[in-house]
Amino acid sequence: MQDYIRKEADISAKDPGRPDTMDAPSVTLLLLLSLLRLGPSAAAPSWGRTLTSDSPTKASKHGPHITDCLSREQETFKCWWSAGSFQNLTEPGALRLFYAMPKQSSKEPEWRECPQYSSTRPNECLFPKNYTHIWVAYYVELRSVEQNITYDQIHFTVETIVKPDAPVHLNWTLLNVSRSGLHFDIMVHWEPPPSAAIDVGWMTLVYQVQYRQVNASHWETLDQESGTHQTIYALQTDKTYEVRVRCKMRTYAFGEYSDIITVHVDEIPSKDASFPMTLVMVFGVVGMVILLMLIVFTQQQRLMVILLPPVPVPKIKGLDSDLLKKGKLDDLNSIMSSQHMYKFYDEPWVEFIELDVDEPNDKASNSDTQHLLGGHAGHGGCLGSSHTLSLKDDDSGRASCYDPELPDGRRGRADGRPAPPN
Repeated sequence: MQDYIRKEADISAKDPGRPDTMDAPSVTLLLLLSLLRLGPSAAAPSWGRTLTSDSPTKASKHGPHITDCLSREQETFKCWWSAGSFQNLTEPGALRLFYAMPKQSSKEPEWRECPQYSSTRPNECLFPKNYTHIWVAYYVELRSVEQNITYDQIHFTVETIVKPDAPVHLNWTLLNVSRSGLHFDIMVHWEPPPSAAIDVGWMTLVYQVQYRQVNASHWETLDQESGTHQTIYALQTDKTYEVRVRCKMRTYAFGEYSDIITVHVDEIPSKDASFPMTLVMVFGVVGMVILLMLIVFTQQQRLMVILLPPVPVPKIKGLDSDLLKKGKLDDLNSIMSSQHMYKFYDEPWVEFIELDVDEPNDKASNSDTQHLLGGHAGHGGCLGSSHTLSLKDDDSGRASCYDPELPDGRRGRADGRPAPPN
């Protein structure tokens, strides 16, 4: 197509009078078709599988096939292959890896064999730094040299097969514990993989942190982070967690996970955690006091009987205690006189002067006392009748006079005055 366009241009230049065999739109269309034909052939051939870091190869595992190509730091990469079920191709060197980097200037790609086969691992090819170029398409074929057979074909660019190494030195720091002591927050921090040239800006990585409780099947995933630390909130105290992290280049696939670390924080009692218990105890004590007060008020009579038992009243045969309470002394006197007991009077006791009649030598003192009382001392220190009884007053220690033969109105006191009327 390009030769045809050049030929038409030369003819038009040599013969200006010659009518144009192609108009301007036709030429433009031919140019576009030419560019479209050249572009895909240089960028992606019509044969082989497209290999990326997040889409593994899907070649048949029965025959020889390329298993994977991978770059860790975007400076070198490796490719691996397998003989599958072909046992005659398992010997070292039976299968060979060839690659090509086609350019637009060349019609056919220039195929070259693997620059460096691994001496420690079979079926591995290493592409050193001087063989690694980004933004350039690589065509890779797996061939049998003896039989001249191509078993597998793939194509890729280096930046699409980058899977960084796992971050290192993963650790955590306790940030705070909730006021209830039931939850806590931590900060997880790590360092970039040593193989990634982060300092010079050759690779820009993003990280993903995952955590779960021990023996749980599901991992909780945090948002992607461009830094080397991230916070995990609201973990439960007294439970053990596992944490891991991985990284990737932006818009590409993640690499391997780091080593797992465990996180455990014992339950920490706090002041706020003890506050509800104190409140419960206060309300409990107040409730108990209120309950006791209700019992006291409702069972007051029974409690008085239990705590302060009644004093037993004197039990006199034939004496009714209700008469004492009602003050009916006449009834009491009649009952007591029938039983030869003393009678009760309404008058209060009166203190009298005690007369000592047992000392005959003290006549002067006795005479003075008689003059003072205005009469003659009778028997037992009582004035008046000889039948008068002298009773000693328990309160004053002095004697009182009582004449059982005199009627109530004629009985007198020790001082000679008549008794007051009833």
